[in-house]
Amino acid sequence: SASPQALVLSFPYALNLKNLATLFPRAPLIYSTLHPVVNKFFKNFLNNLTISYVIMTYMEKYEKLRKVFENNNFGFVLLEKKEDVVPYLKEHMKKGSVCSVGGSVTLDQCRVLDLLRCGDYEFLDRYEMGADLKKIFRATFSADYYISSANALTEHGEVYLVDGTGNRVSATIYGPDKVYLVCGVNKIVKNLKEAVERVKTVAAPLNVKRLNYGTYCRESGQCAKNMADEEHLMCSFTCQNTICCSSVALSRQKIKDRIVIILVAEELGY
Repeated sequence: SASPQALVLSFPYALNLKNLATLFPRAPLIYSTLHPVVNKFFKNFLNNLTISYVIMTYMEKYEKLRKVFENNNFGFVLLEKKEDVVPYLKEHMKKGSVCSVGGSVTLDQCRVLDLLRCGDYEFLDRYEMGADLKKIFRATFSADYYISSANALTEHGEVYLVDGTGNRVSATIYGPDKVYLVCGVNKIVKNLKEAVERVKTVAAPLNVKRLNYGTYCRESGQCAKNMADEEHLMCSFTCQNTICCSSVALSRQKIKDRIVIILVAEELGY
């Protein structure tokens, strides 16, 4: 067939075909992480250009992220879809081990709780009827595995976490032998400033609606202090029912690979 005049790259198939682009070095590369962008490209050019291959990949961005996170002593793995999370965890977590989780929509979407309740693990189930949360949160510090998510991942290799009770950030920082943070690609931001703004405008407003909390951002859709600067990192006394009580930025870790970022090439959670 004729050589393509354009090569569109997005996700997921180039995981195994990542070198295919080298076959067409003269083809302009158009990178996209969104299916609508790819579809729009086709509508605009299909009648005028010969497009022989459509490969969907996050490989270039993934490689950059992997390097910066690994340089900060995080483990880092890319999975194509949310259905891959449970098989990955089954492969890496020993049966009979003690496991705990942080509150997370992402874990629900990936059916992680179903895995932990299958009987192969000693699951400290915070959602069990009548569960003693204080006891579970304290026992979590001695768990073998802690599975949660993050509010943002920066392109500098940092993890940004915001918590209400503080159990999630504390267990991530210290205690459990191994921590897995499952994140969708929607959690990727440029820097910590964007991470703060993401919480204020996306994560917090959606979470308080889910949890039915009467906060300012639930009604307005954004934080009472919506800017992110040295004066507006937290909403402080302006939001009496805030869930943004503790903010933590994780950078280079002392214990290599204790925290593993599981990046899923889909939009997940808040």
